[in-house]
Amino acid sequence: MDATAISLAARALRTRLASSLSLVEGNIFIGLPSVATKGAEGQTGKQFLNVFIFRIEHGGYPTDATNSDPIYVRLHCLITAFGNDEQNGNNSISAGENDLRLIGGVVAALHEHPTLMIDNPAGDTSAMLQVVPMPFTPENINNIWSTQLEASYRPSVAYELALAPAPFAARVDRSLRVAGTGVEVETITDRRDDWRPEIRFVSNGELKTALVFPTATAPGTLEVAVAGETGATVALRWETWHPTDGWRVADPAQDKSITIDSVTLGGSSAHNVVLPRPVAPATKGQSMLTAFRTWEKASGDTVVLHSNPLLVSFVEDET
Repeated sequence: MDATAISLAARALRTRLASSLSLVEGNIFIGLPSVATKGAEGQTGKQFLNVFIFRIEHGGYPTDATNSDPIYVRLHCLITAFGNDEQNGNNSISAGENDLRLIGGVVAALHEHPTLMIDNPAGDTSAMLQVVPMPFTPENINNIWSTQLEASYRPSVAYELALAPAPFAARVDRSLRVAGTGVEVETITDRRDDWRPEIRFVSNGELKTALVFPTATAPGTLEVAVAGETGATVALRWETWHPTDGWRVADPAQDKSITIDSVTLGGSSAHNVVLPRPVAPATKGQSMLTAFRTWEKASGDTVVLHSNPLLVSFVEDET
């Protein structure tokens, strides 16, 4: 069967724990504790963990969603230690102590990194899950371990992984953006290496954040002013909105790369950009423009900074 966000979450958790605890991924089982017991039994000197998704429940469903949108589920996960006796020189470590070392490592690892990023194998969607500690009461212990045949209880901790999309797809955003007609222009005085770009439409000699056009008379191009760190390069990217399809990234061919030439919007050159038409003429719609700046930190990490959005609304022609 194809992988799902649920199975990928379990695998991502296994990879995270293997890396943090210096375990081989094959020593972290996914499934029933009773099966893991058999796999770990008698493996002197080797240490094991088990990841058991024991409960899956609906966690969220947007009010405007349709059957083509995913629902979101919470995964309740039990992580169990299966330690074995180990001889380290003259020092003997019991299976019980290794259980505690394993559980301590799990708690520390998930406290330090409480999120999991999973990618759709199709390559078009990603999801970030939060890893939240869960209470694990004696009643919970009994409910799970009483079903595990001849397996004895081992030290365990429980976590909730939320929220996982099912199916693994992005929800269609069908909501309109809100456009304001007022504009305030001010000089950027707090100069930082990581500052975000600012953009405005240039219309009739004025700087604006939103424009409205009848669909039949909307222009093919617009002028945009960009301010920020002089010499930095930004990419201008459009999204379009349709009442049925929601928001979609426009044709990448309409993206434009611009080099910033001013720290203020008033001093910026006016750059021509193509205005994408989201829908057929005489139909309502919107287009939104955002500037993206890729910035590399001193640590070597790369981040993408977004500017403020600019909005164009298309209205039906007046008759």
